[in-house]
Amino acid sequence: MKSAGKGFWFGSGMALALAAGVSAAPIRVVIFNTCGPSSFVHPIAQQTPLLKTMFKDPAAANLQFPLIPSEGFTVDSVGVATNGTTADGHNLILALPTHDVVICANNTDFSKLFTTTDQLAFQAWIAKKGHGVVAFHGASDDNGIWLWKMSFFGAKFNGHSSGKASVLADSTPKNVSDPDFQMINAGLTKLTTVDDEWYSFQANPRDLPGLHVLSTLDEGTYTVGNKMGDHPISWFRAPPDSGRFYYTGAGHDWKYFKDTYWLRRQVYNAVLWASGYVPPVIAVEAKPVAGQSDFSSQGTRSSLTIRINRDGKHTVQVRGLDGRGVAMEKGVGMREYTFGNLEPNSVYAVLVTANGKTSRSLVKLR
Repeated sequence: MKSAGKGFWFGSGMALALAAGVSAAPIRVVIFNTCGPSSFVHPIAQQTPLLKTMFKDPAAANLQFPLIPSEGFTVDSVGVATNGTTADGHNLILALPTHDVVICANNTDFSKLFTTTDQLAFQAWIAKKGHGVVAFHGASDDNGIWLWKMSFFGAKFNGHSSGKASVLADSTPKNVSDPDFQMINAGLTKLTTVDDEWYSFQANPRDLPGLHVLSTLDEGTYTVGNKMGDHPISWFRAPPDSGRFYYTGAGHDWKYFKDTYWLRRQVYNAVLWASGYVPPVIAVEAKPVAGQSDFSSQGTRSSLTIRINRDGKHTVQVRGLDGRGVAMEKGVGMREYTFGNLEPNSVYAVLVTANGKTSRSLVKLR
């Protein structure tokens, strides 16, 4: 038996067990697309429509098997796509009560866009559970003075260089075993090559309290502006009683969202996670999905892949119709298991146990 259940990357099997997301209301997202006065302006005007499309129609963004909340997303934007003023920051503050997640989209000199009063209002909003901030790239390039923001984001820009670099999923055991880490990295390989403008930071955020690194850069694969050695590039915070935060140093240009699956998928997952969305209890689909190859034969044997889209502990069993146990795996959080060396043209029972309940489905291999 080959199992891919120890991580979040996709295995080679094709049979799919996919649960649809469940939510009582749409996840309300607002994109803040303004840069500080007299700061460098990233191509926000082009990236905002791409971000909106990604959440309104994940399939159009070519996301493979994403979790999709049943009520979907609403996506608004606030601010001018150029240098702004504190009036733009105040408009974001006015929008916060009707939104769950704020995307800080390349907002260089973010701190300068808010008065002291509005800074405190922003802090109060994110302090409430169920709220989230998803930030990328220029949002850490800030010459303003807002000490809370610098601490909350976890790092400050300290130079950059462009090129193709190897991006690795963090391998620290405390991160890999964390369900939040697994949800934000769901659907991503452990190693990928990404073309972008890569930030270095004034200090390594890895050891900050409550911060979990998602992805790092291999500095040996590109020309580094300011070497860090251990070079985190994406991370998150998940305080138990307040809002959630995600940041990635990637995403300099709209074309990187268009061309880079890793970036699109991690940001999509992060918005879903930041909203407090909880994946549903697993439901196994026995029938192939139209247009997809759900079952594949490998030589004279077949394989079955089952994806678990939920939090918490679970057990997955594959049994013959005579009750004979063929394979079993146990895990926590979102997982993918590939069971190989199965008989083609045979029917198996798939049992998934979670929260004290067991679902049973029959799957026919070909």
